[in-house]
Amino acid sequence: MNWLWTALLGAGLMFLLDPGHGRRRRAVLRDKAIKFSRMAREEADGQLRDKRNRVQGMIYEIRGIHDDLMEEHEPRRARKANNRAPMGEPESIGARG
Repeated sequence: MNWLWTALLGAGLMFLLDPGHGRRRRAVLRDKAIKFSRMAREEADGQLRDKRNRVQGMIYEIRGIHDDLMEEHEPRRARKANNRAPMGEPESIGARG
């Protein structure tokens, strides 16, 4: 099996180092490698941007839920504060007695 890998490596080197067409083959291979690298980088950037946007959206959702809960509890707090003082008296007077 080792001889097969050696033969494939030799054939590949002959293909790329051919004096007649090797330069063009190497240029095509180099261009394809650059294109693949650029496409992989763009894909990774897109996935990173997607994840960042999803996390930002979850943060906004959590903040919205928190704000909604705080608004629900706020009237209760105001009622408790209002219930401390009798009707018509300021809260500071009712809090003493």
